[in-house]
Amino acid sequence: MQMIQWAKGAAREKKWRYVQNGSAAWRQGVNALPVTPVGRNALSGLRAKGVTTLNIRELTHGDELFERICAEYNRGLETRSAEIDRWRAELKAGCKAGADKPYLYSFTPCDDCYSFHHAVVQLALNPEILAIANAYQGMYTQLTGMKYWYTLADDHQKPAGSQLWHRDLGDLSYVKAFLYIEDVDEETGPLTYAEGTHRGSLRWQNPKTWRDEKGARRADDESMAAMVRRDRWFVATGGKGTLLIAVTTGYHKGGLATRRDRKTLYFGYRSPEAAGYRERILIDHLPADLHPAARFAAYGH
Repeated sequence: MQMIQWAKGAAREKKWRYVQNGSAAWRQGVNALPVTPVGRNALSGLRAKGVTTLNIRELTHGDELFERICAEYNRGLETRSAEIDRWRAELKAGCKAGADKPYLYSFTPCDDCYSFHHAVVQLALNPEILAIANAYQGMYTQLTGMKYWYTLADDHQKPAGSQLWHRDLGDLSYVKAFLYIEDVDEETGPLTYAEGTHRGSLRWQNPKTWRDEKGARRADDESMAAMVRRDRWFVATGGKGTLLIAVTTGYHKGGLATRRDRKTLYFGYRSPEAAGYRERILIDHLPADLHPAARFAAYGH
């Protein structure tokens, strides 16, 4: 049965890449961004396990870029401190039970549209990072998400929603990146990843799951351990500046901060023809000499 599932999955992946996303795959074949030595190590881990980390300081001009991102993040927090305090109070009181992620406050560096001058955009379109995502997906990808996250800590909350094991939906393969603005330890709600569930036979297997109030499939630790041993769970703790890259169509969970708030930046890369995908990010002031892969990531052409 597992071999049949794997064969069907392999056929589905081939159709997804070379038929549904054939133009993007062709572009990758004829004009791919070069993968740097740092990128090759990350790409190897991503392919083998579905999750990998590097440090933003390993990128060209990474130190300067990280400082700008932190400044951009902190400016955003300063203007939203009262609203975050209200969210925290409501989380502790259980008043935001109907919210999708009552523990997660997100914001962007602008109200209307992004500009290439924003530090977050320059990281998301960084050729060293985009090259990893495109090489893994085997095609030019499109940028999605790109938000600053502030995860609220509460030692009384019980795991719910994406704090339980799940796969991200909407595309056959989805790559996400998370930059740690500050250190993330086990009390800060780190992402935990079930290695190997991103491809091969485990991509098409599922533990015992149930549907939550939003209709999404979730699994608990006991069910996941029956499918993937606990020693193959990657707990993504790390110091500030850590850049976590994960194939989130593999099983993962995260965001259960108990003692310390988590400060991160999130962005992702989807295929152009992702099922049900409608989000488009407008980015102004793109440089004229930007690599076609980065222009495609921003605009899809």
